Amino acid sequence: MDLNLFLLLEKKAGRRLAKKLPKILVVIGPTGSGKTKLAHLITKLIPSELISADSRQIYKGLDLGTSKPTKSEIKNFNYHLIDIRNPDEKYSAGEFQIDGRNAISKIITKNKLPIIVGGTGLYIRALIDGLSENIESDLDLRLKFEEEIKEKGLNTLFLKLKKIDPKTAKVIDSKNPRRIIRALEVYYLTKKPISELYSEKEKDNLFNPIFVGLNWERDKLYSRINLRVEEMLENGFLLEVKNLLEKGFDDKLQSMQSVGYKEMLLHLKNPKVIVSQKLSYDEAVNEMKKNTRRFAKRQLTWFRKESRTKWINISDEVEIENISKKVVDNIMINR
Repeated sequence: MDLNLFLLLEKKAGRRLAKKLPKILVVIGPTGSGKTKLAHLITKLIPSELISADSRQIYKGLDLGTSKPTKSEIKNFNYHLIDIRNPDEKYSAGEFQIDGRNAISKIITKNKLPIIVGGTGLYIRALIDGLSENIESDLDLRLKFEEEIKEKGLNTLFLKLKKIDPKTAKVIDSKNPRRIIRALEVYYLTKKPISELYSEKEKDNLFNPIFVGLNWERDKLYSRINLRVEEMLENGFLLEVKNLLEKGFDDKLQSMQSVGYKEMLLHLKNPKVIVSQKLSYDEAVNEMKKNTRRFAKRQLTWFRKESRTKWINISDEVEIENISKKVVDNIMINR
């Protein structure tokens, strides 16, 4: 059934048609966990198409640093929502919700299984459950917070958020001014923490999602992350950052503040940009590894709160093929 038609019927009926909800698979997990490989193997076993839920893979040119699928993989596995924006263009979870649901509708009409794969928890939440109340931005309030960052530093704002909304502060990137400002903005406009608004909101209940995550021991996951960073660099990641700089994409852009890119920018120290410090190459690599591990920890903190997830323990990547077969068997049984 076409997703838009289903929604119309549901609205007219005035009730939830739970048994008729379109089934989708959601493969989640931190960076380096093998979720992309798992999704690729599943597509070989069941007619399906992939939707990337990665807030960095949407940007053209951010390839190695985001572990983006290759061009041939994007084509062969029928990926959606990759390379849809330039690095200097903005994109929100709300936009992803619209684009992702449109992609799901198209995939369903082909009688294929939509597979959501990615590590951006907010995007996945927006797509599956919807976002909290559509709260308008307050320009004066934003300018006030931006001025406070200039005068007192970003950490001052983060500590303020930590005090009023510790749940959000625990999962948000403490180095991301846009997210911190938005969380504070929502609080001052509604007098409620944004985490509370999310918990109050009724889920859209448009799909029947099956959540799957790969669960590694922390030390093994961190070793995989360190190895992935080294492989990125061996494959030319530093050159990728240089090329982006030459095109005018510098650290003033939110996209270029992603883990990996911001460390290499501090190493290159683009003369057009004022940076607080310059890192040697080895220092930049070490910072990249450390910050990627921290990023993975934040992802895990977020995803652990998703009670619908079936976590599958894994100790070696060779196990992923067997896991993919079990996941497909489970999908077919419950169809």
